[in-house]
Amino acid sequence: MANLQTAYHLARELAPRDITVNAFDPGLMPGTGLARDASAVQRLGWKTIARALVVLPGVRRPRGSGADLAWLVAAPDREGITGQYLVGRTPVRSSVASYDEPAQQALYRDSVELLAEMDAEADR
Repeated sequence: MANLQTAYHLARELAPRDITVNAFDPGLMPGTGLARDASAVQRLGWKTIARALVVLPGVRRPRGSGADLAWLVAAPDREGITGQYLVGRTPVRSSVASYDEPAQQALYRDSVELLAEMDAEADR
């Protein structure tokens, strides 16, 4: 939700500067190292059983998701298109709550404030 709200907010804010912002869902991708911090049993399951899941909808191989992401950022027919949520190469509507502009603005403002605080602490 936070990623979507931030993307929608930035798409609006940066549109006058011809900067596009879109949200991309690559799908579940076994084989990416996602489970590297899991327990040994969970890692074994991820390496064996989870790899067989690629036959299910929404489960992808890294190569396919990588190709979709490259298309999103480089395809000439995507130029100037901003503020979309894409699952693979398909624009979809996200949840109603993700389009709440006051919530998007509050999230963005709070995020910037927290980053400023962290930066100030790092400088001490």
